[in-house]
Amino acid sequence: GRLEHDRDAALAPVGRAWHGASERHPDLSLHGLDGIHPTIAGQYLSACVLYGAITGRSPEGIAWRPYPMEEETARALQASAAGALSE
Repeated sequence: GRLEHDRDAALAPVGRAWHGASERHPDLSLHGLDGIHPTIAGQYLSACVLYGAITGRSPEGIAWRPYPMEEETARALQASAAGALSE
């Protein structure tokens, strides 16, 4: 489902989305050079998951994307977020 419940706490599957995006799009860098902090793509992917978890709507088709992210990249990240939310 969209939210997982455990002991009255709702969780958004951000980690699942990152794993899926990394497998489907190994060319996308989700982590910064330090290997810890997220890149803009990683931040956007996380935000798409949170959007879906909070609103109950699919993040696919969100028009906004951070500059200078390409539309194709944004669509791929939105799809990864939607896939994690639907598992």
